[in-house]
Amino acid sequence: MATIVNARDVLLQGSTRLVDVTLPSNLEPDAVREIILSPSTGVFKTDASGGTTTPTSITLTLTRKYVTGTATFSVIEGTATLTGTGDTRTLTFANMSSDRVVVMATVVFNSVTYTANSTIVKVKDGVAGTNGTNGADGRRGSVDLYVLGS
Repeated sequence: MATIVNARDVLLQGSTRLVDVTLPSNLEPDAVREIILSPSTGVFKTDASGGTTTPTSITLTLTRKYVTGTATFSVIEGTATLTGTGDTRTLTFANMSSDRVVVMATVVFNSVTYTANSTIVKVKDGVAGTNGTNGADGRRGSVDLYVLGS
């Protein structure tokens, strides 16, 4: 640090110019408020015979960031029945009639409605196909070679 020469230097070098500010714990900016709806997986997979489906159920979990209030869950696309309470809902393969559903979670906090969606689909393995015949040999291609140097 340079030698203090005059009153301005004393002011600049002798005082704290940065002050730590701690915000009150109840103050969270609106920009960071959100809800997230996360499924344990997004796919029910059935084998080709239709006998085995994995998993048998999918758990949807609502995560909140600075948002409180009662969550409501609804199926906004497709047909399915959800079970559960609180911030967790369960969807079983048997309770999902359509091949695709969209589940929406809604929370109203301070007169603002927060929503989050999650899509669940059903997929089924196809039957094993037969091997095709070998095709004819292809034509021989050309190759360009270059040599640089001596």
